[in-house]
Amino acid sequence: MWAIISATSLFNESGRYIGVLEIITDISDRKQVEAGLQREMQRSQLLADITLKIRQSLQFKDILQTTVKEVQALPPLMES
Repeated sequence: MWAIISATSLFNESGRYIGVLEIITDISDRKQVEAGLQREMQRSQLLADITLKIRQSLQFKDILQTTVKEVQALPPLMES
């Protein structure tokens, strides 16, 4: 679980401390979406890198080796 915790001190009319107000917000869904977006950015960057390298060489063997090398260099992707 991911959460944001906010706290504020509470005081009465004379300025005496009387307690604290705490708010806990569950941001687990937001974190899952962020992780998914990060994976998509990695995939998009991989495709852009491969495309650039393909444009630099029209030799099939070089294209295949570059593609395999780039895919193997990716960090493992966590599936949600």
